[in-house]
Amino acid sequence: MRTLLGLVLAGSAACTTAPPPSDPDHLLAGTYRVTLTAKSLEHRSQVLSGTLILADQPSPRGCFYLTGDLRVIAIDAATDTGSFARNTRWVRSPDGRLKLPLYRGVDYGYTLTLVIRNGSLVGDGSYYAPSGGITSSDESSVQGVRVGPPELLRCYALR
Repeated sequence: MRTLLGLVLAGSAACTTAPPPSDPDHLLAGTYRVTLTAKSLEHRSQVLSGTLILADQPSPRGCFYLTGDLRVIAIDAATDTGSFARNTRWVRSPDGRLKLPLYRGVDYGYTLTLVIRNGSLVGDGSYYAPSGGITSSDESSVQGVRVGPPELLRCYALR
């Protein structure tokens, strides 16, 4: 009987749905200060920092401005430092995380996968291409904090 009761309790716990990792869409809108750091130990000093702006109305969109070592997001640059700005759209993955492409081509790109809760942002970035597997030097960790409402006029300036 104990075994049966344990199985019933375990089964009922598995049936409950956990809240999504990120807050609901309407709570995500804002301006965030973000930092991307290369994951590999040999490239840990490579850092990009800047601003990410997210809006949920009329559609999930945003933009970002990053400065620092562009190799963090797998951009081969003539110099180690530079800046990068782009408009983007975000989508929620089936597991509740946000997917935000920084850039993409037909068969390559760099995507951030984020969790945003209570104004704090954490996640990972990864480069993808058909030419081979992703290495740790093609990945980054992302951290950030909400600093205010979405400054959408900054995004419109990128058009």
